[in-house]
Amino acid sequence: MSEDFPPIPELAGERVRLRALAAHDADALFALHSDPRVMRFWSFPAWTERIQAVAHIERMARERTQMEFYPWVATLRGDDTLVGTCSLFGVHREHLRGVIGYALSPSLWGRGLAGEMLALALDHAFDGIGLNRIEADIDPDNVASCK
Repeated sequence: MSEDFPPIPELAGERVRLRALAAHDADALFALHSDPRVMRFWSFPAWTERIQAVAHIERMARERTQMEFYPWVATLRGDDTLVGTCSLFGVHREHLRGVIGYALSPSLWGRGLAGEMLALALDHAFDGIGLNRIEADIDPDNVASCK
């Protein structure tokens, strides 16, 4: 059964913009998810084939017709190229909760951009759709994410 979920909004910060994931993001998404440094703390291994990015984008579009979640692409302001991802998923409005996850290109680590991505997504979760609890599953060895 398909439901009408709110569209994925574009969110703009000082340096980062979050926008909806699109088919033209496949190459950059593959580059991000095939990097073992990015995937070190994820629950699945680094991708090995571009088709995995294409399939992921197609699955996100298909599943978004069945459940509410927000798969954003992170870009730098003034550039539309994917440099990271930020997702609000596991949205349960009846329980006012959701889960957040993110990834960022290693070339941009240490600049506070992941924090800005998260702040945009959290503002949308709390103020935009009215959730009051957000979970993030973080590996305790991932010091940067623990911050």
